[in-house]
This record gives sequence, structure tokens and C-alpha cells, in this order.
Amino acid sequence: MVAAEPGAPGALAAATRYEVVGTADDVSDLALFPETGRQHQLRVHTRLIGHPILGDRLYDGWPAPRLMLHAYRIAFRHPRRGAVTFEAPLPADFR
Repeated sequence: MVAAEPGAPGALAAATRYEVVGTADDVSDLALFPETGRQHQLRVHTRLIGHPILGDRLYDGWPAPRLMLHAYRIAFRHPRRGAVTFEAPLPADFR
């Protein structure tokens, strides 16, 4: 996946909001809010703003034991059940 100019042939729109939650040394803790659902969207967008995800070998992230990306909350509207939310605690290596 790569970024494309709006209106480029075959380009699909993608939008992500983000907030800086904290910083330490040369890394930042970001809260990411994807407004669309494109493949690798968060990974591409963080690379484009100059802050690839730690451990993301595909998109130039600094080395880490694994991709340091975690969905702590996912919420969406289910067609039959209405609003649905799932939450997962932070893994130990994120603390």
C-alpha cells in the first residue's frame, strides 16, 4: 500500500485522526482513530507523518520484538445487534 494524490487513478480515500498520548526519548505513544478501513491504513499513515510504528518492518519502523500496534477498543454498528464495542487490555510489553 502506498499514498496517492487525491483523484489519482485507482486511488481510494483513507482518513485517520490521531492524538499524541505521550512521548519518551525518540518514540511517541499515539491514539489512532481510523475513519476508513483500508488495508494497512494505520501503518501507512503513521509512516507518512514520519512516525512509523515500532517494529513495523514493512513500513520502516524501528526494530522491536513485534509490531507494536494494539487495538484496545473497537466499536461499530452491527446490522442486527446495534452498537457493539470490544475492549482488550494493553499487553505487558506496552506498559
